[in-house]
Amino acid sequence: MTSVKQKQQSRNGTQCEVCSVFVPNEASMRDHLKGRKHLRNVEKQEHWLDSAVRSIYVSGLKSLSAAELSLADYFSGFGAVKKVTIDKTAKHYAIIEMDSTDTVDKILEKEKHTILGVDVDVRLREIKPCKGRSKSQENEQGRYLSNETWTALFGCATVEDQVHTLKHLLMITEDDDYIRNLICKLLGAALDEAFLGCEVQPFGSSVNGFGVHGCDLDLNFDYSSIHDDVMEGITQNMHETDTAEVSMGDMDRSHKSGVLLAIAEIIKQCVPDCHKIKTILNARLPVVRFYHKTSGVRCDISLKNNLAIHNTRYLQLCSQLTPNFSLLVFLIRAWMKHWKLAGNLQFNGTSLNNYAVTLLVLFYMQNCNCIPKLKDLRKNSKTIKKIECFDCTIPDTPNAVLSACHTNDTPLLDLVSGFFAFYTNIDFENVVIDLSVNKIVSVSDDKLTMELHTFKSKFKYSALNIRDPFEVSHNVAANVNQKHMKTFIRCTRNTTLVTKMKRYSQKPLSGNAIWGIMMLFVDQHNKNEAGEKLAHKGKVAEHSFFITPPPSELVDQNALCQTAGQFVITVLQDVFYVEIGKTATNQTVTEDFSVSPEVHESTESIAVIQACPSSNQNNDAILHQSSNDRKRHADDHFAAPCKKSRISIVKNVMEKPSTVVQLPVKLSCIATQKVWQGRRKARRQIVQSGLSDLVQLERKISELLLSESSASTPNESLNDSTSSDLSISMQFQLTLSAEEQKLKLTFEPGENSTDFVTFFHHIEVFLPPFVAKCMKRM
Repeated sequence: MTSVKQKQQSRNGTQCEVCSVFVPNEASMRDHLKGRKHLRNVEKQEHWLDSAVRSIYVSGLKSLSAAELSLADYFSGFGAVKKVTIDKTAKHYAIIEMDSTDTVDKILEKEKHTILGVDVDVRLREIKPCKGRSKSQENEQGRYLSNETWTALFGCATVEDQVHTLKHLLMITEDDDYIRNLICKLLGAALDEAFLGCEVQPFGSSVNGFGVHGCDLDLNFDYSSIHDDVMEGITQNMHETDTAEVSMGDMDRSHKSGVLLAIAEIIKQCVPDCHKIKTILNARLPVVRFYHKTSGVRCDISLKNNLAIHNTRYLQLCSQLTPNFSLLVFLIRAWMKHWKLAGNLQFNGTSLNNYAVTLLVLFYMQNCNCIPKLKDLRKNSKTIKKIECFDCTIPDTPNAVLSACHTNDTPLLDLVSGFFAFYTNIDFENVVIDLSVNKIVSVSDDKLTMELHTFKSKFKYSALNIRDPFEVSHNVAANVNQKHMKTFIRCTRNTTLVTKMKRYSQKPLSGNAIWGIMMLFVDQHNKNEAGEKLAHKGKVAEHSFFITPPPSELVDQNALCQTAGQFVITVLQDVFYVEIGKTATNQTVTEDFSVSPEVHESTESIAVIQACPSSNQNNDAILHQSSNDRKRHADDHFAAPCKKSRISIVKNVMEKPSTVVQLPVKLSCIATQKVWQGRRKARRQIVQSGLSDLVQLERKISELLLSESSASTPNESLNDSTSSDLSISMQFQLTLSAEEQKLKLTFEPGENSTDFVTFFHHIEVFLPPFVAKCMKRM
């Protein structure tokens, strides 16, 4: 059986090929390989590979009738057939799993295969192992904005340009409009014979100006009469149900269901490129759903949905009154889909639909007096229009409204920030967002309760209540639950804080930082995304971390940062065998580090060394001295300093600040021994021997690792690396600087530093607490 490749070495660490995750070192990889998730994925892939080598690929099935049964019957003549997987949509291919590889060889030996008079092509199935998806890959798939959109937003000059660019990149194109109109014409031509005087009319996002690539095509089907043959079939289906105790409303719904079933059958037989055709009859509004294969558009056909047609015209009118309305709708829809707050297709059924999101934007802009309220629009209408029992009066054109209604021109930048602030502190569960009167009404309001009781359909309360502007008995967000609303409120509050940042309103001078509306699509609590996230891929990420020295009453924080920097240099030299070849400050002053004679052997346990300029000591001497300092015997005794000696050392640093290295400083370093792996096991052995001094303990651990690597076999070695030889030559640059009273360490790996990631991972975890703990003893 084909084995599963489990790991691969790279510069960024070790990658698990099964789970598609990176781990920093071999020790972590061994733990990962023992985990249940990895073992489960290995079992799945081994099962898949085992079935793949016993499978054949069969093509040329388009003319084959009853393909699945015919294939199973034909290939069972060669051996037992385990499974038949067929492309039922277009019948282009099938995969047949046999009982053994011998059966597969027997099938492949035959040159020509004919099934029911149809020649088919048979070959061995190509093995393409499927990889598991990491969390980062899942997050990347869940992101709504593509890399191309992200790059385009980064290149804009202002926030307003970003919003216009976002709309331009997301909105449907002229080609999309042409294809959708063509689908309507094809449907109308196919249904015209059965339904006389029929009309297929699009509504919703496809025509109201808010459509995006891949959005649904919502269609309203209306007709004047039905052909006798079709009507007979519909009536027969209705009589198959016991209608003795069925109300007139149920009879009407049964009639609509029969019409939809007839439409689905006609589409299946007469309209090309339509597949996955099904009728959804139990929904609030029954529809026929299908996919147009060529364009990939999902279509929903509903019957005589005149209210939806009128809603579409109302939104079109609002877009014509205020151009900022459509811009804000595109942005808020993209924001909600990015954070999985809207979009039922990609996410669960408790998300907001696009119409509900649009109404939230509309209600906000009406409260900002950017769009006239519905009652003001009705005053400028010459005729009164009612659909069913609902008042649907609006002006036919925007010209009369523009001259009679006065609105303000709020800048788009303020509209975006104001939207999130507006919905931050609303008690959604206990109020109704009523767009018919443009008010937030309490659910216990008597007037609202009495008004809702006058309609046949009951208003369904939920965690979010949005009252349709025309069909006032309908809650547009009735499917939203309390958990989803908590997420919505949290996201709006976080985004409100983001819009108050300077980088939201102004493009920074730095060319790498995100800004503007891009910040709305970034998790500000994630360090990898927030702050200085790079807009373009391919640039090397910064390897850096901070060390916070413990505060002291005797020494200011800047001096402590300098002392911490000296401490870091000592630990790298004495514990991790890092050779420092040269030093240079950012002020282009070159200095050499030398160990100050003021720090004696008795105080070495706190590892405070001082740097002073020296003109008579070269770099070679420094390296020679640091290597000699490391050559100590195992029985050396280091006495911990008493309280008085600690205070004297601190005073010494305060009185002679010139002897401490001036930050920032850049060091050229070479790691000569890989002693950062296997330290935990060695530490347990040395601690049991009675050593308690921290620096001496870490130095002893390194010495023990080196002695074990040279004296023991790889299986007996304490080191976790795969090789017993710990000698390496890894180059990197280290920059020490003080930022906000913290010591910042920035590492820049060399070209051939394959072990740098594991080294940096250990240093990043080890140094900050170790330095803080040791400096507290000063």
